[in-house]
Amino acid sequence: MVGHGGCKGKAECDQYCSNSGHLEACITFAQKNGLMSPRQQQESQKVLVAMKNGIKPPACAGPKQCDAYCGSPAHMEECMDFSLAAGLVPDNQKDQMRKTLNAIKQGIKPPACAGPQECDQYCGDPAHVEECMTFSLAAGLVPDDQKEQVQKTFDAIKKGIKPPACQPNPPNQPGGPNDGQGFNQGPGQRNQPGRPNQSSQSGQSRQSCDQYCADSSHVEECVKFSVAVGNMTEQQAQTAIKTGGKGPGGCVGREACDAFCGNPDNQETCFNFGKENGMIPEQDLQRMEEGRRRMEDSFKEIPAEVLSCITESVGADVVEKMKTGSVPQ
Repeated sequence: MVGHGGCKGKAECDQYCSNSGHLEACITFAQKNGLMSPRQQQESQKVLVAMKNGIKPPACAGPKQCDAYCGSPAHMEECMDFSLAAGLVPDNQKDQMRKTLNAIKQGIKPPACAGPQECDQYCGDPAHVEECMTFSLAAGLVPDDQKEQVQKTFDAIKKGIKPPACQPNPPNQPGGPNDGQGFNQGPGQRNQPGRPNQSSQSGQSRQSCDQYCADSSHVEECVKFSVAVGNMTEQQAQTAIKTGGKGPGGCVGREACDAFCGNPDNQETCFNFGKENGMIPEQDLQRMEEGRRRMEDSFKEIPAEVLSCITESVGADVVEKMKTGSVPQ
């Protein structure tokens, strides 16, 4: 098919339509000839309205060309301005894009990556974590309840303390300077950002680091960094090194260990683990021992019919443990 203006082939027509003077005619041609999906038509209409209002679009056409164009630091501001002005950015991402745009206008350099996938990989590399965190903090992209932790991590990295090589994902790191600015299939069409869910991404990264740090060859590396950022005391660090980074029953990570020890069947295992590794203060141990003795004495004085009722209610196995004090009360 011969395109508008007589262009032939995708490359030639992309070049022709990248000229802002041809863009409106190219969009109209694509709409009339069924070259756009309903969503692309809707977004192209927004582009046309913006152009008629005097808002100049970026000088590119097609996803590849616009990804490259808008990924360049020289064009980021231009692309973001147009995306916001034309109403191409979803409501739930406008605030983050405005913060990113304001930071760039203030001369704060964004990470050297473009697009969500590339920036996830780039900012996941320990060599670039400082760069990405600097921008996230300066641009105000880090939620208030996470700023303190991110700042501690940032300070530790600045001091030369290397983070574990498990690709941590800083909270709300920028999705990349090209996030949400690429043009779609039709000329002048823009992509929806397509950013992965942050909470899901962070959870995946945390699990990855839990597994990484559970490896005996990585424990010391992880412990050193955890102490540096204030997530672990020196005593906890010594315990972690002693246990190889694993908790009771071989659990790995806080969530897994909380789940394991939250199971009543595992209480004795968790208690013994804490006791053997010095995780329970001596004063608490003495209080528990005293409580155990009192429990044993009280069971000796319970009438048979009451004991029978308790047994029917909670089970013989639990009663037996309570009698011997093997389950901490």
